[in-house]
Amino acid sequence: MALSETIRGEGASTASMTGMILSVVVNISAGSHLYLALKMNVMGAALATVIAKWGSGGLLHLVHPGKEQGASIRIQRFPPEQEILSNIFKIGSAAFLFSALAIISSTMFNAYAMHYGEQM
Repeated sequence: MALSETIRGEGASTASMTGMILSVVVNISAGSHLYLALKMNVMGAALATVIAKWGSGGLLHLVHPGKEQGASIRIQRFPPEQEILSNIFKIGSAAFLFSALAIISSTMFNAYAMHYGEQM
């Protein structure tokens, strides 16, 4: 996701979208084959997701514009100043809270679902 968003931020939204669509298509097709045809159940679905993410990441690495056009991050350009740190915490606190609540709710759902097992 980070690479996809970086590529989108650099103006190559079509490449970013193509990588995301590829990931979904590969995940659905590989997941159905591994889950249904090879009877791999949850392991097949997980393996399909890994294959899809690796394929999407590989494609995005191939189409990435490169250093000459891309954003470069150097720690020397970001000294720890009060204004920069304040902006980071202002913007990042909402994303942190969202992620923390998503993790908590996912953990709760998984804890409840463990009682029922892997049956369909």
